[in-house]
Amino acid sequence: FEGQVYTDGSCDNSLHPAYRAAGFSVVSLREDEPFAILTGQVGQQFRQTSGAAEQLAILLACHASPLITHVHTDYKAAIDLHLAPRFPRRSSMSGFKVLAGACRVRPSSCLCKVKGHQNLEAEFSSPEERTHALGNDAADKAAKQAAQKLAQPSRSEVE
Repeated sequence: FEGQVYTDGSCDNSLHPAYRAAGFSVVSLREDEPFAILTGQVGQQFRQTSGAAEQLAILLACHASPLITHVHTDYKAAIDLHLAPRFPRRSSMSGFKVLAGACRVRPSSCLCKVKGHQNLEAEFSSPEERTHALGNDAADKAAKQAAQKLAQPSRSEVE
């Protein structure tokens, strides 16, 4: 990975904690098409939430390569966390800021907010805005697929 990447996290069955399955993705585009995609599932050491998945995607992107210049995310809470001057004591996400200290690229220096879940058929004000929409959409789809790869409850377990 080098240059700009797009990250996202997703969580299935998030209404019931016992059935949560969260996944994340990092996507690099070439000519507005996914070129490299890295996905994974949130492990048991973290809560199975979309927020944890979003944070892991960002940390993975920042750790994967020193050549990454921009990490685009639609998760504003992650940007707020990494730009905060201190470690928020009451946030369940504070540990991710600690983990960011081991990254090759500091999240605070490369995170960029993009608008999420845009209509890709709409008119965009610039080619860059269209690229961001395509990158976010590709990351969103990949994160959802990663979350779906985790074991899901049977029909009887859900009922």
